[in-house]
Amino acid sequence: MRENLGLVNYLTGHQDWHTVVRPSGCHGLDLLFCGPIPPNPSELLSSRSMGELIRSAREQYQFVILDSAPMLALADSRILAATLVSGDPLGGGRTR
Repeated sequence: MRENLGLVNYLTGHQDWHTVVRPSGCHGLDLLFCGPIPPNPSELLSSRSMGELIRSAREQYQFVILDSAPMLALADSRILAATLVSGDPLGGGRTR
């Protein structure tokens, strides 16, 4: 699934994060898509705005699940794991 509005729009100051969250169709599960591909994803993920988003989402939701690239593939996953996540990174098999 890909949406035109998403996390990048919030992190770049163009949208409030509440306006880019979408219902999934499953009761109690909302989604926040990436949005447009940014030129500087690592910089955005390590920004103060990302930390504020996670803190705010934790207040509103019982669980906040982040889906990212494999830990060794890109710096993005390591940034999320090191600075924003409380819990365990989950390893998985293949995605389809």
